[in-house]
Amino acid sequence: MYKNILRGFLIGGGIYLFLEAVLYLFNIRLYSVETVWPDSAVSYARLINQFLGSCFLFMVILAFEVQKNIEKYQPVIKTSGLWALFYGFLLIFISLSKDFSQAFNSLSSLYVWFPFYNQYLLLEAVFLIAYSMVVFLWISKKDGKQ
Repeated sequence: MYKNILRGFLIGGGIYLFLEAVLYLFNIRLYSVETVWPDSAVSYARLINQFLGSCFLFMVILAFEVQKNIEKYQPVIKTSGLWALFYGFLLIFISLSKDFSQAFNSLSSLYVWFPFYNQYLLLEAVFLIAYSMVVFLWISKKDGKQ
C-alpha cells in the first residue's frame, strides 16, 4: 500500500517539478520585471533560473527512474525522505517568519506571481512532510516484515 502511495508521490512530484523547470528554463517569471530591474539583476536572475531549471529537470529524471523500481532505489528514497522532512520544516519557518505579500507589494510585476506566496510555501511544506511520512512508514513496514 505505502509503495503505491510512494510511487504516486514520485510521479506527482515529477510532474510538478517538470512544470517548475519550464517556468525557470524559459524565464517566464522574469518577463514582467525586465523593464523594472537593472540589466545586471535580470542577467543574474536568468543565470539562476537556468541553473534551477536544469536541477529540476535532473530531479524529474530521478523521480521517474526511482518510481520504476522503488525497492532497488531504497537508499535514494530514504535520503530524499530525510531531505523532504528537513526542507518542509524549513519552508514552514520561512513562511512564518517573512510576509512575502508585503515584500512583493512594491513590485507589482512580482506580486502578480505570488499573491499567496506564504500559503504556497506552507502547502509545499505539507506535501514534503507527507512524502517523508510515507517514506518512513514504508521503511518501518519493510523492516517489520524482515
